[in-house]
Amino acid sequence: MDLSLNDSSVISWRNATAFGSGWLVLEHAGGTPPSLASFPFAAAGLRNALAGMAPQLDVTQFAIVPLADVGAAHSSGSLQGVAIVLRSDFTDLPALVRTLEALLEHDGPTLRVPFGPLEWRLRRNESSRAPALEPERWLGFVAGGGTRSATRWASATPLMLGRPRQEITWSQREHALQRLIEDACTEVALPLPSRVFSSPVSPVRGTRPVPPHRRSRTLTHAVVEFDYPVPGPIILGHGRSLGLGLCLPMRA
Repeated sequence: MDLSLNDSSVISWRNATAFGSGWLVLEHAGGTPPSLASFPFAAAGLRNALAGMAPQLDVTQFAIVPLADVGAAHSSGSLQGVAIVLRSDFTDLPALVRTLEALLEHDGPTLRVPFGPLEWRLRRNESSRAPALEPERWLGFVAGGGTRSATRWASATPLMLGRPRQEITWSQREHALQRLIEDACTEVALPLPSRVFSSPVSPVRGTRPVPPHRRSRTLTHAVVEFDYPVPGPIILGHGRSLGLGLCLPMRA
């Protein structure tokens, strides 16, 4: 199985902010897919496999995000695949593609992703047109000139933020979370949002709420609104390299 720079598995965009200069899409091919909640463990397994195959590869220059059935009326939240989303300043796409080729050749016709005692199998997306596997849906809505953007974004996976002081009141904690979410936006070259909402539950259908025992660790869902449309993908917070903080555009 051969991946090349001209392959449809490599998708490039010109409207990138911190992330978005290119996507490598892999689809579910067998084994046990993780849940949205456990996806970061599978993403870490894939990242470790890439680093083990090519120690010189800078794994901090891309994010591994879940492509899940979310955002539609009857979405189940099931994982359909993953995308390796490159930072806009990533310059070593050929090395990353060669590493994926080597992993596919080493593991057989599908790529093995271990997480805990389980194993997930992935392959390049050759023919599936499942909406979950279309990167465009994470970039925004089509506007003038054919570009994609949105003013309102909601998290499909929770954001991992810094920890507010434990002694503050609930209202102070909510304000602190809003500030942390604003900081998460500016960290990835986004403008300061005009409105921020945090909640254990996302308005995106098919997503999972933050478990009660994790909320004290500053995992939260969020909705962010900007004064003008901004392009995706939007991936926020400390865990963004492993798929946390992935946001879906929402109609205002």
